[in-house]
Amino acid sequence: MAAHRRGRGARFTKMDPPVRLLAAKPFPNKIEALKIERQVKGVGAAHKRALAVDWSQQNPIDERAQKALSLD
Repeated sequence: MAAHRRGRGARFTKMDPPVRLLAAKPFPNKIEALKIERQVKGVGAAHKRALAVDWSQQNPIDERAQKALSLD
């Protein structure tokens, strides 16, 4: 989130910076995380929102962490 706030990382987040973290899901390693990231990028917005809901229920982000990551 910090890199995205500074305009680093993906071109999309430079133009449209994130406001808050919707969900986070742990993966055993970076390769697995990148595989899932590629799959998630290939689905529509409604599916992404559904994943965010599912992942946030499975791995809740505590309020303190959300505030630390928030741009509000």
